[in-house]
Amino acid sequence: MEKEGMERESSSSTVSIRIDDLDPTWVVSLNQKIACEPKILRESSHAASCCIHRVPQCFRRIDPRAYDPQIVSIGPFHRGKRSLQAMEEHKWRYLRGMLSRKGDASLERYLVAVKKLEAKARDCYSETIHVDSNSFVEMMVVDGCFIVELLCKARGLSEVDQSDPIFKMHWIRPLLETDFLLLENQIPFFVLECLFGLMEVYQDGRDRLSLATIAIDFFKDLLPLNHGTIMKKSDPHDHGTLHLLYLFHSKLLPSSKKARQSNNIPITMIQCATELQDAGIRFKKRRCEGFLDIKFSHGVMEIPQITVQGSTNYLFLNLAAFEQSNPHCGHQMTTYITFMDCLIGSAKDVGILCRNRIIENWLGSESEVAALFNKLGREVTIEEEGFYLAELFEQVNRYYRTDWHAWRASLVHDYFSNPWATLSLLAAVILLALTFVQSFFAAFSYFKPPPAN
Repeated sequence: MEKEGMERESSSSTVSIRIDDLDPTWVVSLNQKIACEPKILRESSHAASCCIHRVPQCFRRIDPRAYDPQIVSIGPFHRGKRSLQAMEEHKWRYLRGMLSRKGDASLERYLVAVKKLEAKARDCYSETIHVDSNSFVEMMVVDGCFIVELLCKARGLSEVDQSDPIFKMHWIRPLLETDFLLLENQIPFFVLECLFGLMEVYQDGRDRLSLATIAIDFFKDLLPLNHGTIMKKSDPHDHGTLHLLYLFHSKLLPSSKKARQSNNIPITMIQCATELQDAGIRFKKRRCEGFLDIKFSHGVMEIPQITVQGSTNYLFLNLAAFEQSNPHCGHQMTTYITFMDCLIGSAKDVGILCRNRIIENWLGSESEVAALFNKLGREVTIEEEGFYLAELFEQVNRYYRTDWHAWRASLVHDYFSNPWATLSLLAAVILLALTFVQSFFAAFSYFKPPPAN
C-alpha cells in the first residue's frame, strides 16, 4: 500500500521545464516549417481565378477511374504519364498541320501570345506548377492547339486526313470527348480562345463561329439530353467561360433565374418514386430549355428526359467535383444528383421513370441505373444555400404528408403492393359485406317476422 502511494505521488508531481531546456535546433526547424510556403495549396486556390483543382479524395473513393484520363493528358496534372504517351505524337502532328496551313500564324506568334498569358494561366491551378516558363508555355500551346484543331476538324472547319486514326478508328473520339471533360484534365479557356483567334478558320464565307459554339457541338453526344429537351445555345459574347468542363456545365443549368437563386428553405429529403406514385404523384416528361428544369404542381412532377449511358458516371462525378471545388459556380448539378438519388432507391423506381420516358436507359438493366445514382449520391455534400430544388422538395413533402395522400399511400403500400395482398383485401371486403347482409336480414326478420299462414 505504501509503495502504491509513493508511485501515485511520483506520477502526479509536475516536472519543471524552462524554455532554455528546449533543443534550439528543434525549435529552429519548427519555425522554418511554419514560415515555409505550402507546396500544394496557394493563396490563389481560393480566389475566383482558380478553377482547376485536384479531385477531393472523398470523390475518388466512389470511382477512382472516373477522374483519370484514359487516352490523353491535357494540362499539368497528368502530364508525362506513361500510359498516355501514345497521344503525344498526335498532338505534335496536329500542331504541324496547323503551322503548315497557308494563312495560319507561325509558331513564334503562338508562343508569344501564350507567353503573355502565362501568369494568368498559372493562377487558374490550385497547385504550384513546378515547370519552368518555357515548358509551361510549350505545354499550353501543344495541348491547346491539339484541342482547338480537333474541335475544328470535327466541325468541318479544318480538313480531315482520311488516314487520321482519331477519325478513322471510331473508339478513339468518345474517349477523347470524356477526357476533355475531366476536372483534372483542363487548361484555361482563354488560352484556347487565344490560339483559336490566331487561326484562319471560317465556314462557308460566313461570320466566324465562336469557340464555345464549336466546343458544344463537339460534346453534343455526351450531353445527357434527349428528344424532349432543348439544348441552350451558346452566347458568343460570353467571355466568362473558365474551361471546357465549365462550358459543358453551363449548358446543363436551369434556364429560369429563379431556379438559380439561393434560398434559405430547410431541406427535407423526398421519398422514392414508388412511394410518391403510391401517394398519387404522377411523373411526366418535360420539354423545356434546360436539363435541370424540374417542376411540381398539383401532384404532377415534370422532369426533363435524361439519357443514361456509359459516360454518365464519369460526367456527373466530374461535374459534381467541379461544383464542390468551385462553390461560386453554384450547386445545381449536385442538387440534381441528390434529387435523383432520392427518387431512385431500387430498380423498381427506375422502371417507373423509364415507363414515363424520363430515363432513357442505355446501360442495360434497371438495377445498373439504380446503382449508378445511388453511388453518385453517396459522397455528395449538400449545400442548403445553393439547393435550387428546396422549394420543390417542400411542396412534394407537403403533398405527400397530406392526410388523404398519406392514408392512400399507406393503403396502396400495405394492401396493393402485390396481387396476393390485393386478393386478400378483396376477400376481406366481400366477407365483411356478406356478414353485413346476413346480419341485416337476421335483424329484419326479428323485428318484422313473416305473417302467419
